[in-house]
Amino acid sequence: MKNVSLTIYYPVANSLAEAFNKTIGKLLKKFVSKSQHDWDDKLGECLWAYRTMVRSSTKVTPFFLMYECEVVPRWKFKFHLYTLL
Repeated sequence: MKNVSLTIYYPVANSLAEAFNKTIGKLLKKFVSKSQHDWDDKLGECLWAYRTMVRSSTKVTPFFLMYECEVVPRWKFKFHLYTLL
């Protein structure tokens, strides 16, 4: 039997993935309780926070780059809904 590597070593992509994982790890440390049993429940919140933070390199959020509009927080949406009624 012969071992074959299916992934190509690409240093640029690997360093970007490592930087992303480091950032998500830091966010999880802030969101997760001390017992660290609820990290999977908080992962969605951490990803949302990451996607809605302004990046210094692009001066916009990843959400804006993907959807070409700014995200509207829930509390702001509810406030505008009440003012329309």
